[in-house]
Amino acid sequence: MSIFEVLERRGTWVLLKFAATFAVFMLLHLLRIPLVLVARVLEVCLRRLNGFAARLATAPPRGRSTSSSSPATVYEGRLSMSTPEHKPATTEPNDHIGHAAASAELQARQDPDTALYARVTTPTRTTRVISWLGWHVGELSGITGPVVFGAAVSSWFYLASGLAALGWAGNELRLRRQQHNASARATSAGDGEVK
Repeated sequence: MSIFEVLERRGTWVLLKFAATFAVFMLLHLLRIPLVLVARVLEVCLRRLNGFAARLATAPPRGRSTSSSSPATVYEGRLSMSTPEHKPATTEPNDHIGHAAASAELQARQDPDTALYARVTTPTRTTRVISWLGWHVGELSGITGPVVFGAAVSSWFYLASGLAALGWAGNELRLRRQQHNASARATSAGDGEVK
């Protein structure tokens, strides 16, 4: 079918929508090329930097140390960026008063963090929704993208959206069956039954 036949059968508006869609498609692909090249260059640079850092971290120390520490201590200090060892604060009665106050202050600062991490095992509804959206962004875009194109360009895109929805539903059913079978096997193995 030629452009003139499309113009004659479908009209100017459909031809313009198709041309605009094709132009946007080509523009996005042309814009993507420099980004892919930049990503490749960054990947090569990061690999080289990683190799350089690994060589520096694993190389034995050179020269004489001016400190009174042994070479092994100096070497370990370089790897750990001279971070002192962690010593927990104690609140023994023989300990001096400043330590007890610092320990109480430290505990007060750590309590909100502890409560936050303890709540991770029982996530809120908002956390569950955001997690679900993150895991299913591919499926959602596979459905909503063709719906938008169906509204703007052609109703044939609705078919692609429907097929994506059916594929998603089929995959979810398959995963549910696998989980059900795995839990049934675990339950029967826990009861001592062998199948």
